[in-house]
Amino acid sequence: MTVVQPSLPLSAPTQLASAVEVGLPPEPQVTMQATPSQHAAPSASAGNQSPAFTLGLDNQTVTSGDAAVFTVFFQGRPAPSVQWFIDGVLVHSSDRTVVGDVVDGVEVVEDIERGTSTLTILSSTTHNESQYTCRVHNQWGSAFTNAHLFVLGTLRLLSSVLSYSTVYIMALTFELYEPSLAKNRNFTHLSNNVPA
Repeated sequence: MTVVQPSLPLSAPTQLASAVEVGLPPEPQVTMQATPSQHAAPSASAGNQSPAFTLGLDNQTVTSGDAAVFTVFFQGRPAPSVQWFIDGVLVHSSDRTVVGDVVDGVEVVEDIERGTSTLTILSSTTHNESQYTCRVHNQWGSAFTNAHLFVLGTLRLLSSVLSYSTVYIMALTFELYEPSLAKNRNFTHLSNNVPA
């Protein structure tokens, strides 16, 4: 550590507009010497780079019981560490695996040297609907990508089909009981949504 002690000799008295004499010190002369720091950052010229995703996550919609697969590709030097989060809770870290303790039916497979990591939900349920986040980091920085998983459960599919069927049945019933009014109405917009 370099200690700087500026010398402050007084200059010749200066006369101000109010006729008061004041001795002002000249600008201090500061000499600094560079000393090696124990906490210096690694040299960027060594080909190091902060992590970045070359392929991030996208939202997914799967049917209950199907697998949901989230895959990322990344780069960075040195090779980044990978972390996976579900709704902000750490479920995997390439330094240590914590998936089994937090979420059943979730696997993470990664190849750090090739820059890829995959989180798989083996059999999705509506309980797996969450925000999924992947973070890659090294001493140069970090990058995040996230996506949401939507799971169509049995009740949602049935509800959707029933909703369309009810509208279609109501339109047909109206047409049967009030044929004179039905001729003046267009029910095609109701029946267009009915699954085949």
